[in-house]
Amino acid sequence: MNINFKAKFINETSIKKYNYLKNSYEPTKVSFIEIDPENFSDYFAINEINQDWYNSLYASNITFALNLIKNQCLRGDIHKIYAITKQKNNFGILNSNEILALGEIERKTPEDIEINYLQVDPELVYSLEKRRFIDVGRAFLNCLKNFNYLKSITLNSNSSAAKFYEKNNFKLIDPEIRKFIWKKEIQK
Repeated sequence: MNINFKAKFINETSIKKYNYLKNSYEPTKVSFIEIDPENFSDYFAINEINQDWYNSLYASNITFALNLIKNQCLRGDIHKIYAITKQKNNFGILNSNEILALGEIERKTPEDIEINYLQVDPELVYSLEKRRFIDVGRAFLNCLKNFNYLKSITLNSNSSAAKFYEKNNFKLIDPEIRKFIWKKEIQK
């Protein structure tokens, strides 16, 4: 596979795509990438998503964080923006129409991160018809869980996403603020 990203390719992952002919969901490969705030293509794509994913507070907050990282108001070694995209090759220019999810991650310690914001394309979440793709948020979380250095992930959830995090092996540790944690199982 010849990957030529401006954004940093992390790994390939799998989600499910609806096959209208078979009336079923089938596995499809997507890419998990790290956005480069200094790259115009990446910066432009994320700002386009902020416009396209109308009324999405999280996408707006992720875009704001990207601007803070770009302007060195947030440390780029601590704050990272990641995405799930359908793009698989010819990545000279990041295509905003191919991005399915965005997340802003903050490294709390060398082994622990916090998800500040995670947003799946609202069209995929709130569609009244059969959703074109499913398991996008799960794939995003699994990619983070596979980081070699990582021992735990924390986040504060809104009430509508709490069950999603529980299904993905996050444990509620503070009900008042809906704080969740996932810990890597240590292999013995």
